[in-house]
Amino acid sequence: MFKNIAIATTLAIGLVFAGSASAAEQKIGFVNVRVLMAESPLAAEIQKRLESEFTPQQRELQQQQNDLKALNEKLQRDGETMSQSELQNMQRRIRDMERDLQRSGQQLTEDFRIRRQEELQGLQQALMQQVQRFGERNGYDLILAEGVAYASDAVDVTGQVLAQMKGE
Repeated sequence: MFKNIAIATTLAIGLVFAGSASAAEQKIGFVNVRVLMAESPLAAEIQKRLESEFTPQQRELQQQQNDLKALNEKLQRDGETMSQSELQNMQRRIRDMERDLQRSGQQLTEDFRIRRQEELQGLQQALMQQVQRFGERNGYDLILAEGVAYASDAVDVTGQVLAQMKGE
């Protein structure tokens, strides 16, 4: 099956180039999406947005950890002088705080993962629009991205696309 797909793909590419052999040269480029996602101004904006959105929750979680640590230290320091009921109440409080802290941490991690995924999907769409604009402005017939086994530096237009994005 894969052999048939490879043969069909090869034939289709051959027909495109054979059919246009008498026409002008085809202008083909390649863009490295990973580099665009890492270095684009849009990626930096998303990172700042996520940081500002989740920093207050991270600070609150850190404060809860500090409170728990202080309570554990108090138990270690004063546990021997406490009555049995005071000791049990403090141990119960520590367990409750640990459980709440764990839940809060898991929830924060999940919320961050979901928001990050949403932002990355939007970033990918915006980057593809930028690549399309770049191709149209610069007369490219084809710009490849994912699924390319090899692309020489001669056809890599990633830097040019980044420069266009930073210039806009």
